[in-house]
Amino acid sequence: MKKYILLLFSGLFTLSVMACNSPQPAKANNDSLATEEPAAQPLTAMPYSISVKKADKQPKGAFGIQSAAHGYNGTYLMMVGGRIQGFHGTANAQGVFESKYSNDQITILNPLTGDFKNMPVPEDYKDFLSATNMEYFFDGEFLICVGGYGAYGDYTNPERFQTFPRISAIDFNGAVTAIENQDAAALKSSIITLEDERFRVTGGGLEKIGDSYFLVFGQNYDTIYIGGISGKYTEEVRQFKMNISGGTIQISDYQVFKDPSGNTGTASQYHRRDLNVCAAIRPDGREAITVLGGVFTQDDGGWVHPILVDHNSTTNVTINTGLSQKLSQYECSLVSFWDAENKTMFHTLMGGISAYFYENGELKPGTINNWLPFTSSITTIVQNAAGMQEFPQPESQSLPKLMGSDAAFIPNPKLSYANTEKTIIDLNSLDHSQAVMVGWIFGGIEATAPQSDEFNPTSASKVLYEVWLNWPGAN
Repeated sequence: MKKYILLLFSGLFTLSVMACNSPQPAKANNDSLATEEPAAQPLTAMPYSISVKKADKQPKGAFGIQSAAHGYNGTYLMMVGGRIQGFHGTANAQGVFESKYSNDQITILNPLTGDFKNMPVPEDYKDFLSATNMEYFFDGEFLICVGGYGAYGDYTNPERFQTFPRISAIDFNGAVTAIENQDAAALKSSIITLEDERFRVTGGGLEKIGDSYFLVFGQNYDTIYIGGISGKYTEEVRQFKMNISGGTIQISDYQVFKDPSGNTGTASQYHRRDLNVCAAIRPDGREAITVLGGVFTQDDGGWVHPILVDHNSTTNVTINTGLSQKLSQYECSLVSFWDAENKTMFHTLMGGISAYFYENGELKPGTINNWLPFTSSITTIVQNAAGMQEFPQPESQSLPKLMGSDAAFIPNPKLSYANTEKTIIDLNSLDHSQAVMVGWIFGGIEATAPQSDEFNPTSASKVLYEVWLNWPGAN
């Protein structure tokens, strides 16, 4: 849930690189020089750029959706919950999250054919599976949906709202078959749900390392949304294991990681929501989680230091203060790549809402007249053994519109992947002789100006876009 932002157009985009200065490793003794690998160095340039264009084949009968839980099984993108309107603006007497704009349909989209189908959420689950800003994860079998915010019950004038204490598992293939056959009973039977206060969270992220899930940050907003009034931020990374069998969900090995500094509120780096929580691979090859951006700081801005979640026999949560991220602080469409040859991880963020903007070719922090603007910029966060860097693309390589906030990225199923969940593309396996279509963007908020108001409206996008990776010098 975003705060209200004033109107001012942002300026031109240019290329900027922000690098983390990491200490140099100690010199090896003479006996080990022959076998020791050379020390990693920061990148001097990106190995690729990203471009986005409207797909020739558009979804038939689709409607716009933003902030939905979603997963992709190689054929269908499934979207659950979210909103069918644009940016929520500020509160009015009826609230800005009225249920008439909730997405109360479970939708499936085949990006290759444009086939789009939907069915209503089963009535017993309608409140919490029509919620917005759920945390979600697709494990290849189940689409896991956690929390989310929305109206509940039959209250009217005004409606009543809460963050839902729910974790649900949707049998992906079973739900797809039910929607294809318009079988309401089968759709209901594909859903398993558990009420649990530990999952009363909205605006966080859900990822998995090994057999452990991580519910990262977010908040509990328990009333009608009013601009300027915050919910209760969790300020926690919640780790747990989950077993789904026999029509039930069992949670075990639950533990909580709080800010070790003891700080709370905006003094804590853990005070974040509406952020990008990314599956990652560390330079040593271990799977991990990288947390990028989020809001709100003490001055109502976006967070800039990445947070790294690592888990082997123990879990470690660390803050990388060497990088100050400037673009795409809000949850947005993103595509990730792993370069195993150079042990380098890339997270390319496309659009959304940013802490910085360009003016007359210069990257500038947000101002009172242009605070956290919608952006068309594309930026990449890079990590290797030398540290972390940010490579924003120039304005000439931007998105076609102010778009990407709370949108879904759909990876190209024909590519090779570096992780089981098929969310990290194997960069080394791509054809380097030509541009590669790496996936699609669907949904999200589309803005008409960097700041939205009644004269500069926003909407939920129903347009399908192709995402292309371009190599320098390739055709």
